[in-house]
Amino acid sequence: MTAAGAHEAGLGHWAGRPWRALSGLSSRTSLRTKLIATLLALVTVASLAISMAGLVLLRSEVLGPIDSNLLTYTYGHSAYSVANCAEQYLNSGNNGICETTEDMFWIGSSNQAVSIPTYGSTNTMQVGSTPPPAPSLTGLVGWLEDNPRHAITAASQSGAERWRVMSFPAPDGSGMVVVAQDATSAYNTLRQLTEVDVIVSVVIIVVLALVGFAVVQSNLRRSEEH
Repeated sequence: MTAAGAHEAGLGHWAGRPWRALSGLSSRTSLRTKLIATLLALVTVASLAISMAGLVLLRSEVLGPIDSNLLTYTYGHSAYSVANCAEQYLNSGNNGICETTEDMFWIGSSNQAVSIPTYGSTNTMQVGSTPPPAPSLTGLVGWLEDNPRHAITAASQSGAERWRVMSFPAPDGSGMVVVAQDATSAYNTLRQLTEVDVIVSVVIIVVLALVGFAVVQSNLRRSEEH
């Protein structure tokens, strides 16, 4: 045999070793262990699938009202009023305030997000209140321009607050208006419910695994007796 042939044979030998090892392990594993492992895997996959589906639905239920509220600003008279107020603010040398209860931004030809003061915004201090840090649109301007009337989550400029933000084109086409609503409490609720879901899922998996183990043991014992 040539040196090249010996080298290829050696590579084939080493490449086949993992498969032979797995095959040997499978042949040495008892039927009881295989059945229990299969049952546990099926229970785990089913539990994860149910949990993921539940969390997706829950996320929609918790964030849905916020997104619906933001959407009301993007159509009809509300859209015209909000955009007109933002343009008047910018054209007057950044003077004035808009009568909306959410944070607001303007994205013009420079593709920079300019904050517009509103009665409910975080950049307008209110008597007796301390608003949370304003949302950060860093890295989101392009997405907001390409996806009007679709909400996305944004971090705050400082702190751990979370925001839902949505954009829409100004009626005169001069720019994009962005409205934002604090969603920190909604995400806190999601986090707490996720933690509960994880704990419950682990408990269910453990209980079902124990029950499955007992059932497999009992059935195999009966088979061996017969």
